[in-house]
Amino acid sequence: MHIDGAYGALASMAIPEAFDGIALADSISLDPHKWLYQPTGCGCLLYRDPSDARRAFSHSAEYARTLSTDAIEGFAFFEESIELSRPFRALSLWLSLRYHGLRAFQQSIRDDLRLARVLADAVDSEPDLERLAPVALSAVCFRYARQSDDLDALNAKILDRVIRRGRVYISNASINGKFALRACVVNHRTNDDDVKEVVSEVLAAAGELTA
Repeated sequence: MHIDGAYGALASMAIPEAFDGIALADSISLDPHKWLYQPTGCGCLLYRDPSDARRAFSHSAEYARTLSTDAIEGFAFFEESIELSRPFRALSLWLSLRYHGLRAFQQSIRDDLRLARVLADAVDSEPDLERLAPVALSAVCFRYARQSDDLDALNAKILDRVIRRGRVYISNASINGKFALRACVVNHRTNDDDVKEVVSEVLAAAGELTA
């Protein structure tokens, strides 16, 4: 069984009780560039049994085959992934974990989870906004809900206007067929004022469009 944990699985570092059964996975994909605060492009795929990766990806010509039997010198990463060559992306993650320590990352993730609740509460307190999904981790999905002939089209325009205003960045999602504005907190420098500004910017953009 494979778990696509690109974003959410890393929260198990902070709230392991919410991830019962994750240890049963045969493989887990993770995106350290999201919730371990690494540069974009730093990804990770964990295997319970490394031979699964070799069966899936190993296909080397004789000229590229390693002859060393040493566990380190003989390791050929291109036998365990889709890439034949790649930069040393794991170094930044290793250095970060060694320098800051695991507890610092756990606390940062807990902070992000709390900030998502701050944002959800701010959304819930605005009569012109409607939250469209529970907040399980750090993503908050909502929309501008004042009367409109086409709320999906209006919210798509609001999203575009918010991004063009350049103060906050949010994305979109589809929740039960409804176009949603999606704010996801995955930055260790985000604070309470930052997430509250998401609401201010959405309302400001909506005001510009409906004036």
